[in-house]
Amino acid sequence: MRVTMIENVRSEDGLSVLAKGAVYTVSDSFGRYLCDAQPPRAADTDGVLRRTGDELSIAEVAAARSLVSWGANRRILRTLAVIGDSLSAAGVNPALPAGVGAFDCTGLSNLNSGGTWIVNPSFDGRGASGAAGTLSTDGAGRLQWQWTSDAGPGAWVDVSAGGFFEIPSLTPQRNMYVSVIRDYQRGTAASDALTTTGIAKRAFGPSHAYSEMLRDSLGTGVSVNSYGISGDLVGNFAARWRQVVASGPVDALVVLIGTNSTLLSVAVAQTAAAATIAALREMSAYASRIYVGGLFPRTDAAAATRNGQTTYSDLLRAFCAANPQYRYWDAWQVLVSGSATDGTLKTGAYHTDNLHLMPYGAWLAKNIILAALSDDWSLPMSSDGGRGYVAWDNVSRTGSVNLNPRLKGSGGTGSGSGGVTGTVPANWAITRSAGTQTCALSTATNADDQDSFVLTFAASTSAANNNTSDYHELTQTTTLPAGLAAGNYVTAELDMEIQQADLLQRLEAVLLSSGNTQSAYWGLSSRTFSNFSGAVAHRVRVRFERLLIVSGVTSFTLRLRMGTALGGSAVLAIRRFELLEA
Repeated sequence: MRVTMIENVRSEDGLSVLAKGAVYTVSDSFGRYLCDAQPPRAADTDGVLRRTGDELSIAEVAAARSLVSWGANRRILRTLAVIGDSLSAAGVNPALPAGVGAFDCTGLSNLNSGGTWIVNPSFDGRGASGAAGTLSTDGAGRLQWQWTSDAGPGAWVDVSAGGFFEIPSLTPQRNMYVSVIRDYQRGTAASDALTTTGIAKRAFGPSHAYSEMLRDSLGTGVSVNSYGISGDLVGNFAARWRQVVASGPVDALVVLIGTNSTLLSVAVAQTAAAATIAALREMSAYASRIYVGGLFPRTDAAAATRNGQTTYSDLLRAFCAANPQYRYWDAWQVLVSGSATDGTLKTGAYHTDNLHLMPYGAWLAKNIILAALSDDWSLPMSSDGGRGYVAWDNVSRTGSVNLNPRLKGSGGTGSGSGGVTGTVPANWAITRSAGTQTCALSTATNADDQDSFVLTFAASTSAANNNTSDYHELTQTTTLPAGLAAGNYVTAELDMEIQQADLLQRLEAVLLSSGNTQSAYWGLSSRTFSNFSGAVAHRVRVRFERLLIVSGVTSFTLRLRMGTALGGSAVLAIRRFELLEA
């Protein structure tokens, strides 16, 4: 095919240039790399660029890697993808259609009886809570789903390579979605009866994943997608990474894999590193820059395994040093105690399993990769939504759908009861679910001369307070205005700072439809926020997963829940919580 260059593309060593305005004849694969970059580096001149199924030759991979320029004229980072295991995982299955929530499912046992093979089964959110069906395998790496109301099962799906999959039913919009770990597939036929629970949701958040903390910090100007599967191994990663770039190249790709691989010796570590590096070489055609992570410290592993993990990380470091398209990042030093001589984990950074991170540990790791990205890219400013001062206008389709998204003024409800003191902003309400937690409200002016609505929480010393049912809830319900109805999409944007947190055990923001039929979540309540104060503060600037307005939905509720554990405290400063058309 032929491409016309949109910009000059100079190699790292300065010896070759594809000149702006010139027309070059290139392979389909290399043309895809140039045309699908964000922003595009070339235009398809003759219209023959294929978008799927093409592979790069070794020579083309080398060319793609060499034609990445870095320096004073840094490009703007627009798209970033993260791939790995539970340390990189988010709450949304990438196979799920955009705007559609999903129900969690219970009953998975037989399919995982020989080890975890199927992770996080979820049912199409356009169904109903309490729906049931049967998920089956033929013992040859295929899955099949039958919704209870169907006369028979849907088509078999080959999931043997691992990754994220849609398992269809006979009825549209009643499908099952699963994450699959390739290595543990059953060799015999088996099935499980699954039942949906809760409400349909799209969830993401910073509870344990450095990738989600990174999403918070990069803000709404960068599209961040996480492709982590809990329990995934090096071999599985090498087999499934193409799913990450199935829709086209990304600007930056962050990789952290190998934590779950049993690296019992130097030889095993060398084999694992070789497999990872082989996949990384193939990935070079689909990302301008690839950030390769060294393994995080683990004190739950035996000494031989820890030595193998060090060998594996050192080999990745050497590979990145020799290949300029790749950059090595390593959070090991910030996750271990600064005073210990034996690699003791930093207090508050790890969950009790000494494997997964607490929010504080995820924040520490996030800072390492964020610094690398800031060195290489110009980071775009976050969206300011409808600016918070302009109401929704159906003609221009701009403005804030909800009222007072910047939480200004007075006139809201809730002060004087449920442990709440201070002034509630207009059009908002705050209540306490139960228990004895107190919440003091105030306003503070930030360095940029913009006010924040500040909530200061303190738990009592009562043992009854030590549960997740003791929380305060900030809410606003908005009736959909003219122009927003079934078939349109909405989203929410949240801009706030966790200024101080000690035993903050519940922190979640929710966009919830009328009738509790669908929701989008930020935040999780399974890991406690602690060790946040002063310089250790976390700015959250996120755009929620968009939701498709379904038939019958007439309003949406913005909700923020915050609860501390026994003796805990927290300070949250909210700049904006806004409902927008997506």
